Amino acid sequence: MTETKAKKSEIKLVPEEMMEAGLHFGHKTSKIHPKIKPYLYGARNGVYIFDLDKTSEKIQEALDFIKDIISQGKTMVLIGTKVQIKGLTGEIGKEAGIPYINDRWLGGTITNFGMIKKRIDYFKELEDKRKSGELSKYTKKERAKFDREIEALEMKFGGIKNLTNTPDAIFVLDMKKDLLAVKEAKLKGIPVIGLADTNIDPTLADYPIPANDDAISSVRFILEKVKEVVLKANAVSLGECSKALDESGGDIDKAKDILRKMGRSLAEKRIEKEAKSGIVYSYLHSNGKVGVMIELRCESDFVANSPDFKNLAHELCLQIAAMKPKFAYPEDIIEEDLAKEKEIYEEQLKESGKPADMIPKIMEGKIEKYKEENSLVTQAWVKDNSKIIKDLFDETVAKLGEKIKIAKFVRYEI
Repeated sequence: MTETKAKKSEIKLVPEEMMEAGLHFGHKTSKIHPKIKPYLYGARNGVYIFDLDKTSEKIQEALDFIKDIISQGKTMVLIGTKVQIKGLTGEIGKEAGIPYINDRWLGGTITNFGMIKKRIDYFKELEDKRKSGELSKYTKKERAKFDREIEALEMKFGGIKNLTNTPDAIFVLDMKKDLLAVKEAKLKGIPVIGLADTNIDPTLADYPIPANDDAISSVRFILEKVKEVVLKANAVSLGECSKALDESGGDIDKAKDILRKMGRSLAEKRIEKEAKSGIVYSYLHSNGKVGVMIELRCESDFVANSPDFKNLAHELCLQIAAMKPKFAYPEDIIEEDLAKEKEIYEEQLKESGKPADMIPKIMEGKIEKYKEENSLVTQAWVKDNSKIIKDLFDETVAKLGEKIKIAKFVRYEI
């Protein structure tokens, strides 16, 4: 078996690493699905062995498909509910920024998504109420009941709470255990990527991956490749875009031509949409009296449509609703407002009888505090007072690999 290199996804699959991870081990020879036989190398000590050359080919096909849909801004849900891979499913889902289900598949998640969406909305509403302190009006016993309900909903919907529509594809890590998910996807014409051990019918999936679906090391190997593809699908070098712009003298059409010659179609899309992509996100408090709208900008439609970007917009709206910032950034503060605050502080300090030589330092401290409290990015995060909003921003930027900027926001209250 020789080393295989992806032509599209550019991910290397090394047979020695695959063997070390245990991808080649199937079930005992007493457990086999007849349609998996073309992918087998043989049997050893009563255990079927996969042909890793064929496994590599199938992994590559799946990775290429994943890269295509992610690059188009489409959504794939990762499904792994088997006990030994629950944690791994959640880990990879979060790191790759893709929706996931790792508790159990709820019937109708695809075929009756409207009902599932209502439960997700209810879950998010409860979370918002707890974060904003609205649940504090209830008794300790009632709050404990809400906490248990939120915890149960988190297990069911936490991985898909930012899913707004049925997914464009699903990746099933055990097609026998989560057969219902496969059937629902088939009914709706949604492509299925699935691991197929020797006891599984590989034709259940549109993109089957014949490999060990029981060993954590095997599943992790495959999921790490999936994560790599997902992250690379939106990780075209910003440096290449900047270089193309410099060479073209700022002419976007010429920059696109340069990138075409470099074979960087994704970079071309990014440079065309730079400073143009983003979303306008709205939030209405459950009391119907407080609302927020925010315009959040990024560099690509892909990131603008990602769950992480939308979640950031949602968190910013919650922050604005609760903490009433006046400006997005400290540099946005109007000089007239600062002058008025200085006048107020100066009058207060004079009346307090503070020594004249101390007043400038005290004034400086008060002005800095005013900036921190009234600038959104420098406010303490309502969910975690050990962080400021800029920390949340930086974490999202690091994860998505694009610059993000708050263009403007408005808060209204009646």
